[in-house]
Amino acid sequence: MKDRLVLALDQVSEASLIGNKARNLRFLSKQDLPVPATFVCTADAFVRYLRGDPHITQLIRDELVKRVDPQRSYAVRSSASLEDSQDYSWAGQFRTELNVQGIDAILQAVQAVWDSSSSLAARAYLGKVARDLRDLKMSVIVQEMVSPVVSGVAFSRNPLTGMDEVVVEAVPGSGEALM
Repeated sequence: MKDRLVLALDQVSEASLIGNKARNLRFLSKQDLPVPATFVCTADAFVRYLRGDPHITQLIRDELVKRVDPQRSYAVRSSASLEDSQDYSWAGQFRTELNVQGIDAILQAVQAVWDSSSSLAARAYLGKVARDLRDLKMSVIVQEMVSPVVSGVAFSRNPLTGMDEVVVEAVPGSGEALM
């Protein structure tokens, strides 16, 4: 299992491989709540990508071919080690690609998410929360798209005041306007 670069949520035994967002989705799935089919490109794949491994794209492609339905659309989203934590949400800091169809398009979206980990916005946010780029381990969620009626973000702390209160922001549709 250690050499696998793409895992289904139910195949993950080590949470550090998949980041906090995927870990939370795995929790919801284990509670028998509806979670669309979800695969995760692991943090190990990200590290190999950063090191310039010339084979990483083909290895991920080979694993995705076994899992992805080329007729379906997918959301390709970040699941970093630092995001969706009790202290910081990171909402909107990393790239998200919606309605991605086809293996090559999914691979490009995965790379775009990885690349967004070193964007100016991400670096500024890292500075704001006093963390180093080396602390960031980026996994990427590849999740079947669903037709959203309403999408939103729930914060366990008020993002404006920092107070310990739940704040939910929602918009009709896919949520792109919110982010």
